[in-house]
Amino acid sequence: MQFWRPITRKAIVRRYVQAINAKDLGAIEKLTCPDFSLIDTAGIEVSGRKDCIEVLRGLSRHAPDYRIEVSALSKHGDDVLVSGKAHSTVAGIRRATQWRARFRQRKLAEWHSYGAYPPSTVRAILSDEQMPDVMPDARG
Repeated sequence: MQFWRPITRKAIVRRYVQAINAKDLGAIEKLTCPDFSLIDTAGIEVSGRKDCIEVLRGLSRHAPDYRIEVSALSKHGDDVLVSGKAHSTVAGIRRATQWRARFRQRKLAEWHSYGAYPPSTVRAILSDEQMPDVMPDARG
């Protein structure tokens, strides 16, 4: 008899990072809630899976070699804390950083970046016309 265990939150984070590194937006869509949020180090928040995928598509254009290297994962309550490095040849992106993953019903609900990034990674990727109207003060 085989028993199946549900996928762990750490495993979901690993899959999300693999999808980011592979630029696999379809996998990211499957791993995230419809109201998924990305929050950059400046606190700029993009909400909604479709808008977040557009930001990630923009990141792929802005920094095609962007990838995340995870050095540690730890569970903190219902969240998963991630330590590692963001890599890219684009100036200002390569840094040691941390992320916090929040979940809802075994899907990623929020991916929050912490670290010494430039003022706003989201603002650097998207033009003013493309900036989602999720935070009125997000526009430069």
